[in-house]
Amino acid sequence: MLLRLALRLDPGDLAARRQLAWALAQLNLHQEAIAENRRLLESMPNDPTISLRLAISLGVVGKHEEAIAGLRAAAARDPQNPLVYQQLGASLSAIGKHQDALAAYRRVATLRPDDIDAVGTIGAVLWQLGQGHAAVDCLQRAMAAKPSLLHATNLGIALAGLRRFAEAEAAYRQALAFEPRSSELKIGLAEVFAQQSRLDESHRLLDEVLALEPTSVPALALLSAVLVANDQADAALAAARRAVDADAQDPLAYVAVGWVQLKRGNPQASFTSANQALHLNRRSVDALAIRGAALSALGNHRSALDAFADVARMEPAFFDHNGQFAPYVSASRAADGVGLTKIH
Repeated sequence: MLLRLALRLDPGDLAARRQLAWALAQLNLHQEAIAENRRLLESMPNDPTISLRLAISLGVVGKHEEAIAGLRAAAARDPQNPLVYQQLGASLSAIGKHQDALAAYRRVATLRPDDIDAVGTIGAVLWQLGQGHAAVDCLQRAMAAKPSLLHATNLGIALAGLRRFAEAEAAYRQALAFEPRSSELKIGLAEVFAQQSRLDESHRLLDEVLALEPTSVPALALLSAVLVANDQADAALAAARRAVDADAQDPLAYVAVGWVQLKRGNPQASFTSANQALHLNRRSVDALAIRGAALSALGNHRSALDAFADVARMEPAFFDHNGQFAPYVSASRAADGVGLTKIH
């Protein structure tokens, strides 16, 4: 590479090093870009562009805490630079600090009031914060002003979460117009169909996905739920087990098995699968809800209520949107204090 040759001849050539760092990032060689940007900052510690580029590469390789520290320093030096706040918001969101991310993205919108993408991003963060109606308002504004794959996808997710299924279907179809072959979008639309008991339509769409991606865990997991809802319990269990075979480290696969086993009347197996999912992801709300339902079915109502309470703390609207758990919650509430058999 000519830039590397130039730096061998003159290691102090900052312009060449700057160009090299930028080129490495464009080639997705972010570890090397990080090293070059750090060398640049030794000579130019207050350069906001270098600080920003370093933070972007740190974020790409998952070093978000370090990126955030650098971006906060960059924002203090250059408080009018929207790109700094945009990247800060992205890194904060990546580690789950959505409230702080919202503040950063709102700063972007203040600095660039005509930036409609910032409005859409604010909507996506509001959804993460559980502010569904506010999220939809922002995403609809963004979609009306600047239709895009990202805005349509996020709008579909938010509308589905609010159980506004007809609007969610329209949003997913808009997204599919941008990316007709997207498996992720087809699975999202299939879930919208399933939520409305349009099981055959959901099944057909999932078959399309699995014809191209036979080991797709999200598609197999949703297919298992569709099949069990359609009274095809054996086929449902087979689909869920295919998900485990496809990726034994994906908690969603064990969530699928746990739900099917619960519906098959095998709560002990359901409990075991839910625990396997929680071992892989202790914050899986679906797994925790299934664990609670299995405990309820096994007669351990106090532990079931504890699990349901944890679900409600983690995702306050979960039971509003997942009525299939209502019988288990009601049964354990009615029997609170009865049959507290400990399960290991």
